[in-house]
Amino acid sequence: MKKFLTAVLIFTLTIFNSSSLFAEQINNNFISGDVLIVLKPDTANVKISAADFNMGSEAFRVASVAVNHGAWVKETYPELSEAGNETFALLHSDTLTTEELIQELSARPDVLAVSPNYEARIAATTNDPITPSDDSELWGLNYINVQDAWDITTGSDKIYIAVIDTGIDYTNPDLTANVDVSLAKNVLTTNSNALDDNGHGTHVAGIIGAEGNNNLGIVGVNWNVTMIPVKVFDATGKGSVSNIILGLNYLAELLNNNPNMKMAAINMSLEIYDSTAPTYSNTVRNTLWRAMKVIDLMNRPVIVVAAGNSNITVGQPSSDGYVYPASFPGLNNMISVGAIDSNGNKASFSNSGATISAPGVDILSTWLQSYTSYHTDDGVSVKKEKGTSMAAPFVSGAAGLLLAYDNTRTAYQLKTAILDGGNTSSVNTASASVLNINTAFTYQINNPNSRSKAATTEYDTIFENNSNPDYDNSNIKSSSGSGGCNSGFSVLCFIIFASLLFSARLVKNKLSC
Repeated sequence: MKKFLTAVLIFTLTIFNSSSLFAEQINNNFISGDVLIVLKPDTANVKISAADFNMGSEAFRVASVAVNHGAWVKETYPELSEAGNETFALLHSDTLTTEELIQELSARPDVLAVSPNYEARIAATTNDPITPSDDSELWGLNYINVQDAWDITTGSDKIYIAVIDTGIDYTNPDLTANVDVSLAKNVLTTNSNALDDNGHGTHVAGIIGAEGNNNLGIVGVNWNVTMIPVKVFDATGKGSVSNIILGLNYLAELLNNNPNMKMAAINMSLEIYDSTAPTYSNTVRNTLWRAMKVIDLMNRPVIVVAAGNSNITVGQPSSDGYVYPASFPGLNNMISVGAIDSNGNKASFSNSGATISAPGVDILSTWLQSYTSYHTDDGVSVKKEKGTSMAAPFVSGAAGLLLAYDNTRTAYQLKTAILDGGNTSSVNTASASVLNINTAFTYQINNPNSRSKAATTEYDTIFENNSNPDYDNSNIKSSSGSGGCNSGFSVLCFIIFASLLFSARLVKNKLSC
């Protein structure tokens, strides 16, 4: 199972180059002119459908809102909108700044949430050239007692784990069998090829599920699992919140269309820094939070996020701002993960205040197969990395094993077993406990009838009621109005909608010249 590297190259992972999905300049950590919005339903007791965005009532309504504020519709998120019964969209203005557009849209009674399109980045750190010794290659797996858990189950290909990241290099022989290419999604292009061109997502995937018992390379937490690559970051490890929401939109569609799919976790090894405090009022207006809340309310996959690598405290301010999504409150099935070293101490870079901690220093995992100098003697590309990005997939992998053993478990039950089964005797200071998969199994087996979902909080109520603390909770139509379009997309609506789109494009093209 353990192999030596035949050679090592010095490789620095660059994660701060100025590149994004739309190839636009990112200023002040967000894309200038972009605004993410969430609109409340236009009519009470009428369910939003994804089809409404295909030249239908919601497409018309979003276009109307955009045109009224000198903007145009850059992206919509139909599946999240249907699942949450709220309209998610990305608008862009060439005449107004992001701040001006937010100020205008915030005054609308039909706007539930409005946020800048913040820069997002993978949560890895660079490290020095490493020649791993055979004794310490997979110390992380030993530390979390996964070998004892493997006596119970080594995983199942009927269990899915989504990886929102830079993609996965499924040509790596240790990953090929455990990646479902047919379900892959690349939000950066029009195709579904989510092949990794950075290495970060491939490293994360190897921790979750490098194939076991195949006489190749290494082994992940799960010997058998089905991973779904969702590529939202480019080759430099950079992207935007709108990319992430597109990824969540795809997963919402996948879960809605496959009610029997057993998805154990969504791994989000990423960090976003924002000066906005995670108060109740700010949180319910945040578009990314509302997108994650749609998944959260499904109570199917655990949402596993990296705690971040700035040596600050989750939920507390710093010179960089607050770290998200780890600082988000009100997500019942989210786990934020800090990093520890092989001695159980908080890694020097890791943020504190995480939900749980896991190994995140000198973690050996799979890498891009094209990097031949990282190949083991059996041809598998592997590399050591550090970061809370590496800690998070240990937890996602644990959720996969737990669901493989009992596929009736809800996300909240998986989260509870992982947290209540954590080792609290560690000297670690990144969180209250450290992942221990063996004791998580003990908890799950001894508590077969544990509560299936979290107690309802004010965050659940406000989301389900499509309301905001400062907005009128009554049914208020958008100021532009959509007439009778909700009862069916009439010829008149089509003409109006086409005219709006045409005029919006004229404005955009004229101002872009």
